[in-house]
Amino acid sequence: MEPTRAATSGAVAAAGGCLVVGLAALAGAASVGLPLLAPAVAAAVLAVPLLLLRPVAVLVLVTVAEVGNLSTVGSLNGLPGGETALLGFAILAVLVAWRRGEIRPGWSPLVVICLLYLMAQAVSALANQDVDPSLTPAANQETNLSAVLATAKALVWPLVVGLLLLVSRRAPHAIARAIALTLALLAAVTMVNEFVLGNATDLFGLSNVPLVDEVGAVTARHAGPQEDANFWARVLVLGVPFALSLAQMAGGVVRKLAWLGVAGVICGGIVLTGSRGALLATFVVGLVWALLAGGKWAKSVLLAPVAGALVLLIPGVGSRLSTLSLLGTSDGLAVVDPSLEGRLAAQQVAFEVMVDNPVLGVGPGNFLAITEGYLTRLGLDTLPLAPHNQYLEAAAEGGLFGLMAWLLVLGGAVLVALRARRLARAGGPAVAREAPVALSNAVLAALAGWAVASVFLHLASFRTFLFVAAIGAALDIRARRRVDELGLQPGTDEESEPDLEGAVSGRSAARGFRYATAVLIVLIVIGSAALWNGAGSPTRTFSASTAMQLVAVDEGGSESPAYDLDTLSRTGLVRTLAGILANPRFADEGRDRVAAGGTDVEDVTVEVTGSVRSALVVVTATAPEAGLAAAVAQETRRAGMDYLNAISPLYGVRDFDYFPVIEENRPSYDRRWAFVPLGVAALLALEWLVSAVRRARTRVPAEPLG
Repeated sequence: MEPTRAATSGAVAAAGGCLVVGLAALAGAASVGLPLLAPAVAAAVLAVPLLLLRPVAVLVLVTVAEVGNLSTVGSLNGLPGGETALLGFAILAVLVAWRRGEIRPGWSPLVVICLLYLMAQAVSALANQDVDPSLTPAANQETNLSAVLATAKALVWPLVVGLLLLVSRRAPHAIARAIALTLALLAAVTMVNEFVLGNATDLFGLSNVPLVDEVGAVTARHAGPQEDANFWARVLVLGVPFALSLAQMAGGVVRKLAWLGVAGVICGGIVLTGSRGALLATFVVGLVWALLAGGKWAKSVLLAPVAGALVLLIPGVGSRLSTLSLLGTSDGLAVVDPSLEGRLAAQQVAFEVMVDNPVLGVGPGNFLAITEGYLTRLGLDTLPLAPHNQYLEAAAEGGLFGLMAWLLVLGGAVLVALRARRLARAGGPAVAREAPVALSNAVLAALAGWAVASVFLHLASFRTFLFVAAIGAALDIRARRRVDELGLQPGTDEESEPDLEGAVSGRSAARGFRYATAVLIVLIVIGSAALWNGAGSPTRTFSASTAMQLVAVDEGGSESPAYDLDTLSRTGLVRTLAGILANPRFADEGRDRVAAGGTDVEDVTVEVTGSVRSALVVVTATAPEAGLAAAVAQETRRAGMDYLNAISPLYGVRDFDYFPVIEENRPSYDRRWAFVPLGVAALLALEWLVSAVRRARTRVPAEPLG
């Protein structure tokens, strides 16, 4: 569509206004003496008129800035507010393009899904369940609402990017190239910094090296333009399938090899991050992309075991992944990998938070505020960390509804990309030109990589994920729009496939709806079971906790009494004693001593935890009666003390408190609330069954042969 003279005049006027604002900002920057702000504003002023008239250029600009984290890099170099400025600039470009008739907005279900996700976070923030103040000293409504506002701002990005992707047929290819080339360039910078410059500089924040040494790594761990190497690795994983798809679409051997080289450079950057989760996610991305690409690519999956074995020989890959075998081998007696120990502790805390607050969580952004209290309660000796698991984080901060909302966002992004792929394949070249199948494959593989990497990482770089989701939504809109055009004018495109009508038929849509309903029913039933179990025991119970402390037995015969008397720094010794006392034999002996008096101890459970900070070992018994719990806790402690004091002439344990501390345990909520979603699932199942019966009755029987 040719832009009208009025629209062009409006765009020129807008550009002129931006020029005036830019000159004013330039003068202000010069007056405050910021060296980098002035030239940046000058460059922006010169680029504004051109970019506003070329929305695809704006799309490339914001994509490069996002995947390269350039707004944060700019703030470190005296350019604050880069993200807000880019968002405003992109919105202005959308308005100008829409005014000029270059954008015809479309509808995507991903918009509704994102709104539901925002609503789930808002409900959790406003509700902010009653949590024990001793465990949540820093949790408050202000933190919750700040997190919700940050999420709302992030969710504006996919809307803006999705609209820019509808401008022209070149837009999806342009954003794919921007993602792949930007990540490859930054990955190459990290390689130069490692192997040429010796990590002597961070290159103005583009090549950060936060970790010089870690278990299994053969080089320093690079974080690129971000602060954390793991988050940078997850972003790099997103670029691999786009580079592979661009290689598949490229014409000529040289271009194919060039894009494959881009993918290889990105993989090299992933290796330098030393992220175990990203290495596993990259392998999954390669498999998913090859299966989606089909043909010779799909056949290459048969060589995956051989390729995987060869990749493990690369320095920094096999040695790093082999450290995962240390999981579960410490047995509480020693720290084999501080990183793994911290992550496991954080995930254990996240699980406990989810169990304590299963409905609406503790509110978005409040996980770190409550972590320290839970670490103390669980006897875990590690620094407070984020949960390093996006799914546990969503469940801890948003409860069951927060977890379902996040899964809905991830699943919705996958579904729209799948529909775009299906329509493009069924519609033939006529639809594939508008929504290339290879780009849909890249989006699906990237989302698979993000999902796998998020098992090891909490939510960060959310906007980057939303950019990829927006590509899938835009491809879906473009494919549906082209299918509708061909449906209104059948036969006008000679290249369209004859099975186009079957691909978009009502029966296919109805079948997809039935499958989605069945999946929703299963999810609701699982959620109901989680609600039922999350309430805890329906009956009242009591927990009695009593402690013993590691002490030195000074007999006066040592040449270094100060060294011998030191127990707080003997973390390994405390772990050893806690590991010994955790043996079930002491709990069994304690229960047997109480049962000898004729008391039933069948329902009594015992848990032993240790804290290296205080050299305390805590025994907690839980029973239906307070006196029974206290008796079992004391007898278990006495059995353990007798054993430990008999095996060492230098160290022993003593009573820390004689009378146990008793707590009453009540269900965190009425478990009967689980019947509400279960009833909804029953209604949906009934509707699904009735529809199935109607389809069976209306089905036309086949004519008999002969």
